[in-house]
Order: sequence, then C-alpha cells, then structure tokens
Amino acid sequence: MPRDGKQKIFLLFLLLPLLFSCENGRPALHVQVQDALTKHPLPGAKCFFPPEQVESDATGLCRFTGWSSPGLLRVYAPGYLGAEVDLLPPPEEARVVSMTVALFPERATGTILDAYTGRPVPGAEVQALGRTFLTDREGRFTIFAPSFPLTLTAQAAGYEAARDTFFSTTFSLSLRPNTLEGTIRDEYTGYPVAGARITLTGSLLLTTTGGPDGRYRLEGVPERFTLQVRAERYRPAELVLERTTRQDISLRLASLRGLVRDEAGRPVPQARVLCAGRYTHTDAQGRFLLEEVPEVAVVQVLAPGFAREVFTVTDAPSVTVTLTPFAVQGIYVSSYVISTYDGDPNTEDWFTSLLDFVEETELNAMVLEVKDAWGTVAYNTQISLVLELGTAEPRYDVSRILQECHRRGIYTIAYIVAFEDSRLADARPEWAIQSASRSGPWKDRRGLKWMDPYRPEVWEYNLAIARELAGLGFDEIQFDYIRFPTDGDTSDVVYAEETDIEKQYATIAGFVQRTYEELAPLGVFISADVFGYAAWRKMWEQGQDISLMTRYLDYLCPMSYPSHYSPGEQGCANPNACPYLIVLETMKRAYAQMTEGQRAKVRAWLQDFDLGDPPYGPKEIEEEIKAAHEGGAVGWCLWNAGNVYTDGVDYSP
Repeated sequence: MPRDGKQKIFLLFLLLPLLFSCENGRPALHVQVQDALTKHPLPGAKCFFPPEQVESDATGLCRFTGWSSPGLLRVYAPGYLGAEVDLLPPPEEARVVSMTVALFPERATGTILDAYTGRPVPGAEVQALGRTFLTDREGRFTIFAPSFPLTLTAQAAGYEAARDTFFSTTFSLSLRPNTLEGTIRDEYTGYPVAGARITLTGSLLLTTTGGPDGRYRLEGVPERFTLQVRAERYRPAELVLERTTRQDISLRLASLRGLVRDEAGRPVPQARVLCAGRYTHTDAQGRFLLEEVPEVAVVQVLAPGFAREVFTVTDAPSVTVTLTPFAVQGIYVSSYVISTYDGDPNTEDWFTSLLDFVEETELNAMVLEVKDAWGTVAYNTQISLVLELGTAEPRYDVSRILQECHRRGIYTIAYIVAFEDSRLADARPEWAIQSASRSGPWKDRRGLKWMDPYRPEVWEYNLAIARELAGLGFDEIQFDYIRFPTDGDTSDVVYAEETDIEKQYATIAGFVQRTYEELAPLGVFISADVFGYAAWRKMWEQGQDISLMTRYLDYLCPMSYPSHYSPGEQGCANPNACPYLIVLETMKRAYAQMTEGQRAKVRAWLQDFDLGDPPYGPKEIEEEIKAAHEGGAVGWCLWNAGNVYTDGVDYSP
C-alpha cells in the first residue's frame, strides 16, 4: 500500500460491548498493538488519541479511559512505521471498544549467500519495490519502508539470478554459482597445458578452449554436469562434477618417451617400439617417442640381436628399457615332421624327438614350415581365401605346436615359401608367371610353377598367411623364395608388366617393405632368405638387392651352404671342403652391401647335410658356426631337408 512515513488504517475492528460501565458514561478504548508480520504484541508502543497519550503494557495493550467523539488515533513503536486510524463516534450501547493496530517494521534486512559455500556475496544487485539495492561486503542490504509480502530478485556476476517472496524482516536468499574455472596442467611436470578443449555436457552443452597459461572459464554451468578435457598429445580426461565452481585438472601424456639400451648401457638404434597397433623406431641415441599411448599400455621392444622385451606402462611418462642379447641357434623342421607330433608323453614321435634335441643342447629355435615349396598351406588355417581356393592341406594344429614350443622356451619361426607356388598357380592361373610358348603358367626345371611378383593379389595372399601366423603367436615370420625364377627357361617367361633388372630389384624390395609395414605392428620379427651369392653381389638374375631389402628386415638369412658355391671361391678348389672360409666371407660381404644405419642383422643358414666331398660332420658344422660368429652373424640356423641333424656338435659360439 502507499506510504508517506505513516500508515492510514481505517476502522475495521470488532466492537465488543462489555457489561461494566466506564468513566462519565464514555466507553473505554482498548488498542491492541502488534507486529503486522508475526502477530506478536508490541509493549512500549505509544498510542495518541487526543487528549490522551498512553503506552502499551507488557501485553501490547493501550487503554484509553473514555471516548465519545470522532478523532485520529496514532500509534508508534520503535523500529516500526507509525499507523493512523480515523475513529468514528462509538456506538451508544458500547462500554468498552477493543481494536487491533498492526504495525509494519520500518526496514527489512536481507543477506545474499553463495548456495554452495554459504558465504556472503558482496556486490549483488537486488531489485525490490521498484528500487535497486547492492549488498555490502557481508552480503547484506536494507530495504526501508517495506511492504509485505516482499518479493525481490537478486543477481550477481558468476551466479544464476534468483527470485523469492518473504514475509519477515530478516531473510536470506542463496544464489547458485554458474561458472567453472580452473587450470589444465601436465600431471608430471605441473606445467600448464595450452589450448586444451574443455567440454561440459549435461542439461547444457558448453565448450571453451584453455589459454596459453592453461586457464579456462565456463559460464552458465548447471549444478551437475560431466566435464571432458582433450589436449593434443595427452590422454583425454572425464570428470562427473556437481556444485563446484573450480576444478583444476591434470592430464597424463598420451605419448611415451623412452630410451632403449643394451646391458652395457649403450643405446640401441633402430629398435622397433610398438603399442596398440602403432610403432616407431629408436633414433641413433636409442630414444623414442610413441604417440597415442593408452592409459594402460602394453609396450613391446624388438631389436635384431636381442630378445623381445614386453612391459606394461600405467603412469610413467618415460621409460628406460634394457635389452638382453639373443641370437637364434635353430633347426629347420618340415611340415611332415611337425605332423608326427601326438603330444603323448609316453610315446616318441619324430617332432618330439627334435623338441627334446633342441631343449637338451645349446639350440634354442625351430624354423617351422607353414607353406612349402609346392605352395601347400600346411597348418589348420582359417583364412577364407585359402579355404576358398583349396590351397591348404592341414597337417598339424599350429596353435598346439606353438604352445608346446613356447612351453619349452623354444623360439618359433614361421617358414613361408612365397613366389614358388604351384598350388596357387593351379587355383589362380592368371596370377602366375605365364609361358610365352604355350598357354598357361610357366614351369621351372622341376615342373614347379611360380607366382608373378608383379601381381598385388599374390602379395596379399602371402601377407594374409603371415598376418594370421603372427596373430597365432609366432616369434618371427620368415619368407623364402622372394625372388624371380632362374632355374628354367627364363626366355619363355611372360610377366604381368614390362620388366627390367632395376624394376625387379624395386619389386622385391617393395614386397619386403610391404611385409614389414603389415607385420611390424603385430610384434613379430621379420626375416628373409636369400641365396648365398646374394650376399656377395646384387643378384640381377633373381632381383635381389640386399642394400634395398635390409631396410625393411630384422634378419637377412643368406643360405651360406659351402656346397653351393663355385669352385675356386676364396682359393678353394672345392668350397664344400672350406666351410669356415666360405661362411666367413659370406657374412662379411653381406654386411658390406648394407648401408649404415640399417637395422637388419645377418643370420646365416648353415649346411648340415652331405653334398659332395667331404661328408659333413661335427667338425665342418662347428667351423661354419665359428665363421658365422666371427663374421658378425647374429645367430644361425641349420638346414637339413630330411630333418636329420648331426649328433655331437658343439653349438656354443
């Protein structure tokens, strides 16, 4: 109601005639003074009704002794607005007239509080009764001459506006903060992370970008929300928050830095470091950086000449990895011999005898034939294309064989004959090398057919087999016959593309490169066999250039069989009788063809079979091993097509 410092109250009261008389026949006037909001009596109030002035008693009652004519009743009390009542003449029959005068407080005091902390909000703007009030440092404000119910609206920077209605002279109104701020930092260094993307999801979608100092601020934030933070090179973070205005966030690097070294503390360059399907190589100082590493990261480190190292990283931004030297000392095992395995410890089969042979000597590896020289896929493959073409002849359960080898601590190498493949040529003759003189695929002197190295379908077929074997758990994938044919009438050969020697070099190297790219993320070592003479010079007949191939291999495996060299090599009229000299020279020349910085190591194939004079026994094999070691070879494998290996050989280097 309108106010001018006093209240105008017109007579709206109950006349209660009492059964006793008053002075001079005039009725008494009893005025009950009370708080208009609480209805509590107000003692000590001043009541003026000319010519009398009385003070309310402890019950808030003002007693006037007589009243006969109209007049103006005024009522005042400390802290309250005064009130005025126009009184008409009392009824004639009245003896005592009682009435109530309610006084409104002269001021109302409010406090604006932070809804989360309960602390006062200074500088808040309050709208009430058409006026604007600002809270002081204690969050308080005062409204003079209020009217009730009192409705007000409050707002402040960083808060959601609030509105409420009050029926008291002291009250508080809480404002909910609607901002969120904080700093994004690197968890390990504590340095700010610039340019982080902060996204709030919930009832609202808000986003912002952190500044160069890592600070961010969001406005209009709801009470409950999810906060997502992303920054380049860091793992994303997600937090569920409520009723907060500040959240500092520490991000973990998604990258992993490290150092790879040998047991002497020397850096290992060109080591392959892989995690979650991604890989990189160490630099000349053995350092590496892996990007996009998951929070719990299984990391593998592979370097030729060392055992594979596998470890889990959960909260370290960097690691130092020490590699243990490892050199393969293995034997070749054909798929037919592997197929003799029955797993019965009470019976002796051929493959088990070879397992025992490896386990009981200084040997430590087996080269297991999985695709033979006729192109037969000899294990229980599940590759749809192989099954569709009918090129498989499952001779053994490869998982069972691998399990037994690894149980015995034997390093396993999958032996794949690549381009010499009669089975695939029969199934897909258009993929094969063609004959110019007659219709159909070309054949070599033995009547075997070859697949065309220029056909991408042939590449993919062999790579599919390699990928499956890597996934099954082989330690290494080894390719043989990754070359162009030479043992036949090559003048009758027709390729899918025009060819020349440089193109053949590039094609074979390209296949090796593709192999590395496909298999490197799978955590297997990759090797390739070449003729012994390929280590001495570029093999223009076969398209093998070691300097190109070894860019993408872990191991180059020259078939260093002394019996296969021409008379007169190294002054030996019969190279078969000079195993030490032939193998040593092959190792030296192989490394001489490789360029500085290449990661590949040379691992020799050594002769453990008789071809000419002299027959090979422990002495000849030990000379080969000694030559391989002194020539820098990192391990060796023995070849015997019949899988009958010489007893009594000292296999120590």
